[in-house]
Amino acid sequence: MRRGWKRLAERVANAAFDDEERREALAGAVQGDWSAEVPEALVGRLRDVLDDHQGDLFGDSVTERLEALQGEAAARPLANVLLDCAAQAADQGLRGEEALAKAAADALQERAASGGRQAEEHLVRASPARKAAGVRNRIDAAIAASDMHGIARRCIGLASGEESRAPRRKTGIDDGVSLS
Repeated sequence: MRRGWKRLAERVANAAFDDEERREALAGAVQGDWSAEVPEALVGRLRDVLDDHQGDLFGDSVTERLEALQGEAAARPLANVLLDCAAQAADQGLRGEEALAKAAADALQERAASGGRQAEEHLVRASPARKAAGVRNRIDAAIAASDMHGIARRCIGLASGEESRAPRRKTGIDDGVSLS
């Protein structure tokens, strides 16, 4: 389990962390997975395939051109999911940046769900039953509260305003468990 998912598991297991901190940990985990598993070159080629409207005129289907990119996604599960989601977006009639953003958001949503299950399993095995109670609900709440479309747009380079990858640390004397 990668460091980002361990941070999420830590925040989910401890009731002292609020929903915002869990959401930040989830965003950091999926962004970390994206950085590790989806090469920028693949995103660039995927953008070219989804932007190219002339291929449709010459009989090259988007699906065929996406299948040609499968070799670049070998041994990278998130990249494979991204290509599958891009094919689904293209089948729905989406093209260009809109299709790329939807594919990235869908891929990150799937990764969040599978990573959440992995973090839950880790906590159930490593913690007493009392600590593991409610973990699934807190993970699902973090996933539901996260803006996967915004995270996806940052990952593919369509949005600026870089949100920090690692959850913020509380270092001041006034920092601590929120009382609200």
